Amino acid sequence: MYTLLDMTSNIMYIRSMSNFSYTRDAMGYKERGTWIELLVAAGVFVWYLQLILRRMQGTAIADVGFQGPMIRAVVISIVATIVVHILYAIFTGSTDTQEDQRDKQVSRFGDWVGIWPLVVGAGGALTLTILELDHFWIANAIYVGFVVSSLASSVARLIAYRRGLGWA
Repeated sequence: MYTLLDMTSNIMYIRSMSNFSYTRDAMGYKERGTWIELLVAAGVFVWYLQLILRRMQGTAIADVGFQGPMIRAVVISIVATIVVHILYAIFTGSTDTQEDQRDKQVSRFGDWVGIWPLVVGAGGALTLTILELDHFWIANAIYVGFVVSSLASSVARLIAYRRGLGWA
């Protein structure tokens, strides 16, 4: 019974908060962070993709050197996300880092949406491994799973921030 009341309370709170707008900042800390993560993930993936496609011209896929660019893409994604968060906070003077119940629910929802592309990527990599395909395909299936997971999670969070969680 208490679980039902807690769920009802959370749903009512989230629906009422979905139309709430902050007076200090049009976009909250977590939503702004989600935009940063989305843009960095998409930008670094496009960079990685064009680099690999350029290396594939006239080369067998098994001979394409993907390891260095993939490691750089992962490191650049992590470092760029952190640096852009810090720079944005410095230049805007943003001190609003409070996380409320709605932020937690939106984050959970985004994680739930984002886990499925990751599962598909891992399952695809496992299938490619069983089929004994080149390491290029296996590693890229995992990497694409991570990227699509990050993009899907970010987009789901942004939609939840703008439309609320009542529709989900």
